Amino acid sequence: MKSKLRTMFSHYQEPLYIGAFSSCIGNSVHEISELNRLSEDEKLLDFLTNMGLHQYRSSEMSPAQLAYESAKNTITKSGLEPSDIDAVIYVTESLWCTEWYSTDHNHLLEKLHLENSYMIGTFLRGCSNIHTALRIASNMCITNETSNVLIITSDQAENDDLRLVPPNIGVTSDGAASFILSKSVEISEFRILCNSQSAIPSMYKLDESVQYMKFMKCIGDGLSACVNRCTDETKIMLNDMKYFVMNNYNKSVVNMFSSIIEASEEKFVTDNISRYGHCYSSDNVLNIMHLIENNNISSGEMIMNISSGPASWGSSILVKE
Repeated sequence: MKSKLRTMFSHYQEPLYIGAFSSCIGNSVHEISELNRLSEDEKLLDFLTNMGLHQYRSSEMSPAQLAYESAKNTITKSGLEPSDIDAVIYVTESLWCTEWYSTDHNHLLEKLHLENSYMIGTFLRGCSNIHTALRIASNMCITNETSNVLIITSDQAENDDLRLVPPNIGVTSDGAASFILSKSVEISEFRILCNSQSAIPSMYKLDESVQYMKFMKCIGDGLSACVNRCTDETKIMLNDMKYFVMNNYNKSVVNMFSSIIEASEEKFVTDNISRYGHCYSSDNVLNIMHLIENNNISSGEMIMNISSGPASWGSSILVKE
């Protein structure tokens, strides 16, 4: 599907690398049937279960505490000194936790010995925030403002009644993930080749239960605009991708996305849907980590990284070093 929707796009000619991936996921495991909304709606429960959802994770730790545990491991894995990290990009939509953006973020920097790092937060684009973070960090490195940027994504449901992802397509888990974006080849799990983003703000006016066809057309336009821009500008074909990673909603969403961009559904990473459900913007990092930990990707092979949030999308191409 081709689209004329405007996209923000960057094709990185200068080498930029990402690596030292880590995560901290809630350690309390629950069956999705334990949620009140699903226990009262057997039809919806059956649908989500048949589409691969089984469990979600909760945590007693705050978003900042989850972020600390993940980021601490990322810094250790990277081999960098805290003083080598110039900036931190914090990705969240858990703005109900007011302590985070009033005091906790400074405490986090201090605990990680990142007193000289400047922190930037991004939250507006929901679960496609990861691509905003990639854009900010990449541009900071390209302009020589920074050499190493720590990217952290951390979220937590305010309560269990808010775990269902509208429009009833997933169940959220509490968790954090993190990695380093760097100009140094020493941080080189992957090289990032490009980054594309699009949004359709007018979607907020659509009621998907009444205007389903218009709603689906917007999703198709936004997603295909990002993906097509990446392939058109880099001259890399979708068939060249070893895997596709995206947010962990459910397998019917994977089927829809693969159909929109005309890619093989079998290449989409879906193993974490049943184990974690939807960990907000951490999904993409968790799925990349899954590929690395299971030795499923080799040097030179490529991944298309796709994210989607409320009326917004992102895509990037990563090549394994």
